Amino acid sequence: MKILTSRANPLAKMLRSFAREGDPGGRTVFVEGVRLLDEALVSPQVRLNTVVVTEEAAGRRREQDLVDRSRESGARIVHVSRELFAWISPLPSPPGIAGVVDLGEEDGEARLEEGDGPILVLDGVQDPANVGMILRAAEAADVSSVWLTAGAVDRTNPKLIRASAGSLFRLKPSRLPPGAVKHFRAAGRRIIAAVAAGGEPPERVPLGEPFVLVLGAEGRGVSPTWEKEADVRLTLPLEGSVESLNVAVTAGVILFEAMRQRRKNR
Repeated sequence: MKILTSRANPLAKMLRSFAREGDPGGRTVFVEGVRLLDEALVSPQVRLNTVVVTEEAAGRRREQDLVDRSRESGARIVHVSRELFAWISPLPSPPGIAGVVDLGEEDGEARLEEGDGPILVLDGVQDPANVGMILRAAEAADVSSVWLTAGAVDRTNPKLIRASAGSLFRLKPSRLPPGAVKHFRAAGRRIIAAVAAGGEPPERVPLGEPFVLVLGAEGRGVSPTWEKEADVRLTLPLEGSVESLNVAVTAGVILFEAMRQRRKNR
């Protein structure tokens, strides 16, 4: 068995770049640990094409089982030294097993009108941990699709991948294409913008029918363009001296209120 040890190896350099910076092309992600790799392996929307493993990790039952299943699925298995894996990985305690996952091309206009669940637009949200947590909440609340506007974090950001805990592989957020509002209107979806103040509380907004929820970055909020397009402005009522909530918390509150209303209407 050949073990890769050199930092000068082109594959090692590429893996380190994906692990620390993401993929400029927007389709390849580097994931670490058995759980995320298993999520990628069983998710039909993505393809696990390479698994990188140390000799120590391959000697453990769960890791070896994952390696075997990955090989059967057609993935390439690359054995590396513990030292090289530590150089590739940005984590303080590397797990010894990682992989390269192909998300495929970003979705186009056709998906803008698909599904009965809410559609989520993240307008310039840049914090990767927040976006990852939003993806988890979105999947749990049966969101149909998630879209990122210009200025939002790239979907291959390593922190986003870890925070999403596998939801990235199933929701596969994409850049919002031009003319999206036209498609939303054609599908009969109202556009709801979450704003810090001056909007309706979620329990007074009909969220049982298909809609588009627009969330802005913390601090800046939803852009004036989206506020202008919005049919409804929604604000979470807050007590005490708290002025605003984390955008991931805001997303969870609104999306689960929407799910409650949908179930009530059935």
